[in-house]
Amino acid sequence: MEGRPWWPKGIALSHDDDSITTSWGTMPLHVPDVSVEWWNNLEGTWGDWPQAKQMELIKETRTGMWYDIGDYKALIVPIPTGKQTSRLWRNPQLRAALEPHLQLPFAGLDFDGDHILVYPKKDAAKITAESLAGFHKALIQGNWNTPQDEYGWNDRLKKIEDSLKTNTLWRAPHSYNTIGIPRIELDRMRPVPIPFSEAILWKKDTNLPMIRQAIKHKVLLKWREFMPSKYWGEDVMRTATGGVAHIKYD
Repeated sequence: MEGRPWWPKGIALSHDDDSITTSWGTMPLHVPDVSVEWWNNLEGTWGDWPQAKQMELIKETRTGMWYDIGDYKALIVPIPTGKQTSRLWRNPQLRAALEPHLQLPFAGLDFDGDHILVYPKKDAAKITAESLAGFHKALIQGNWNTPQDEYGWNDRLKKIEDSLKTNTLWRAPHSYNTIGIPRIELDRMRPVPIPFSEAILWKKDTNLPMIRQAIKHKVLLKWREFMPSKYWGEDVMRTATGGVAHIKYD
């Protein structure tokens, strides 16, 4: 397993059938013996669980293993990192707000977090400034955003710096207009579980700055054309108030 993309190289210390211990802590570990029979006999699933016609490995990524199961695609996550993805479908209000913008998983299996997620077979759309802005405006219109959380964001940075034993100490009095949104990791316009490194270093379900996604996906300048100016004004962008440089550091 050590050579697989989702394995935490460099920090893994030991593992057994149910957990992996790293220099940053312990996480659940579930590596199934994948087969059509295994899939079709799983219990405790949620959503409109499909029967598999095949289990053909498409690729492995840092998130997990992607399979073609016939009519759909499935993501099997050996090291579950939370339920941030499944809740987007299982919460009816969130689903209604986000389904026009994201390719959501419509079924899955919860095993210490999102262990299996089932998606439509069609490739998700690429992330563009316009599509990301549409997603962000849907969160705002549905009141899923939160006010700036200066103390929470700075506490998160401190915990990560302490865990990594860095010599850096960077805090910022974030602008009032730097709003937070739910922690949604995107692979194209498709939500997937948050990264292992993030989950193990920060256990709280903290909303993070909305502008963070525009920076991460390298669409910030164009994204501003589709968003109200208060969300990207000078008070949001400048370093002294937790702007672009601070968020890139995060």
